[in-house]
Amino acid sequence: MLLELISKNTLIEKDQVLDIANKASTLYARFTIPKKDGSERLIYQPSMAIRALQKVVYDGVLDKLPVHDACYAYRKGRGLKEHANIHRNSKYLLRIDLKDFFESITRSDIEKYCNEYVSKVFPIFNEGDFNLMIDIICRKNTITIGSVTSPSLSNSICYNLDEKISRLSDSYGVKYTRYADDMFFSTTNKNILKIIQKEVSSIIKKLDYPKLTINNKKTRHSSKKNRMSVTGVVITVDKKLSIGRDKKRFIRGQVYNWKNLSIEEKSYLSGYLSFVKSVEPSYINRLCDKYSSHVIQEILRFS
Repeated sequence: MLLELISKNTLIEKDQVLDIANKASTLYARFTIPKKDGSERLIYQPSMAIRALQKVVYDGVLDKLPVHDACYAYRKGRGLKEHANIHRNSKYLLRIDLKDFFESITRSDIEKYCNEYVSKVFPIFNEGDFNLMIDIICRKNTITIGSVTSPSLSNSICYNLDEKISRLSDSYGVKYTRYADDMFFSTTNKNILKIIQKEVSSIIKKLDYPKLTINNKKTRHSSKKNRMSVTGVVITVDKKLSIGRDKKRFIRGQVYNWKNLSIEEKSYLSGYLSFVKSVEPSYINRLCDKYSSHVIQEILRFS
C-alpha cells in the first residue's frame, strides 16, 4: 500500500523506491551549524531522492496522526508568540530540556508506536508498509535534524508523554506546553514547580517509548523577579511579550550597519524583524522613529 502510494506520487518505479529506502542511511549530507553556547550542532540533510520519499510519507501518513494540544512546535497557526502567550499571566516558570531529542527517537521506538497507534489510524498498512516507512525516515536507526519527517514524527510519537504530563499538570493547576525538546510549566503558586519537576522526571524514566533523557544542566526555574523567557520570547513584569534587551541591542546594531551586511545577514535580519513585528510591534515603531520607516520597510521587504 505505502509502496504504491510513494511510487504514484513521485513517479519513481517501485523497485527504485525500495532501493533508495534500503540505502537511505548513506544518502545524507553532513554539516554543522553553531549553537548559542559556542559548540556546533550536527545536521544530516537527506538527498533529493530521500526527501521526495519522505515528503510522501509526511503528506500521506505523518501529517494525519494525532498531536497533543500541549505541543506547539512545527504546527500551523502556532508560533513562538502563541506559545509564550500561554504562560504570560503566570508568576513562576519551569523549563525542562530533553537531551538529544531527535536522536533519542529510535527505530525500535517507532516500531512500537506504529504497532500501538499508527496501525489504528491506517489499518490497511501491514508490517512491510511500516518497515518501508521507517527505512525512509530513519538514518542509522534514529531520526535526525534535517529530515522532512522528523518534526512531525517527534510531535506525534510524544502524544502519550504529553498526555501524561498534561494530566499531572492539570492536577496541580499548572500550565504545560512543549516546543520540540523544551517543556514549559507555569503557575501562580510558589513551590509547586519543584514538585512538578520531580514527577515529570519520574514519568519520563518510566516511558516505554520514546526513551528520552532530561538535560539537567538546562533545567531552569524563573519568576517575574528574574526574567521569564519562553522559547526566546521574554515575558515582562507587566505581562507583555518582548524580544528582550539583548536582542534589541543586536537589532539596533544590525539596522545601523544595514548597508554593510552580507546577503545572509540581511536575510536573517529581515526574517527576524518580521518575527519582532508579530511579537512586539511597538518596537518596530520605535525603530522607524530612530532609523526612518523607509529603512525598516526596506529591511522587511528584503528577500
